[in-house]
Amino acid sequence: MPVIYYNIDELKSLEREPYKILTKRYKSLKNALEEKEIEINIGSDKEGFSKGFYTDSEFTNEAKIRFIFSKEAKTDKPQYFIRMVYSFECNESNLDYYRRHIKLLKKRVPYFYIPDVTHFAFSSQIDDEFNMQFDVLVKNGEKVLQVCYSLLNQIISILSFED
Repeated sequence: MPVIYYNIDELKSLEREPYKILTKRYKSLKNALEEKEIEINIGSDKEGFSKGFYTDSEFTNEAKIRFIFSKEAKTDKPQYFIRMVYSFECNESNLDYYRRHIKLLKKRVPYFYIPDVTHFAFSSQIDDEFNMQFDVLVKNGEKVLQVCYSLLNQIISILSFED
């Protein structure tokens, strides 16, 4: 079996979309994260492989990722809540396909590891729109962007077998 080797320094993943736009938008909000949101459109400009995702108007119309931030300040050390939602419009022909995939994904959720996270929850919804929602708590405010990268990486990996 062939081995694929990548030098991490040469990959420069954070200089690629969608990480690049996430970084830019996060830095503009960093000092005031409370109740803020970052939305990233995925592949709405073309079909095929783009920005780490495969898009096909038959299956993934209007795909986007949203990061929603909140800060819990009840304690001396505030925790940061991050919700990442991956969503796209559905049609009747692909509902069963995605229902099956969500069932399979739910079996794997207990094996997910996201560094610097103290709480993790996953949920999904399929009706006119398909949603996968990841909720996490982060104790260290300096790690929020790194956790967002990990969440984004997670969704890219989950969807990597789409095409």
